[in-house]
Amino acid sequence: SPSPSSFSSSSSDDDRLPLISATALRRIVASSLSQESYDLFQTAYDARVAGFEFMRRINDLPTLRERHLVSGRDVGAGQCIWANDYALRTIATELNLCLHIVDEESGRASRSS
Repeated sequence: SPSPSSFSSSSSDDDRLPLISATALRRIVASSLSQESYDLFQTAYDARVAGFEFMRRINDLPTLRERHLVSGRDVGAGQCIWANDYALRTIATELNLCLHIVDEESGRASRSS
């Protein structure tokens, strides 16, 4: 996996950060999963927390890791695990990034009333 030290700190167009494929990012996330992560995901699923429905057919850590490697391009959107809180935090930590995510849809309903 790419290391943060391999990135250029220059902001010129010639020295942009290298692109990292979604496959490489998926590998980073999958390899970071531990038994503790599996247990937390399973607990959230058992408590019917929204967004953890993917755990329905996952019974162990190796299967959870395999499912994180599946691409939407290969199986269709909605059939893969991606861009969840765990994945985003893991990628940000691993690549020494600060992510600022804006949900442009949030709050629209309350503004329109």
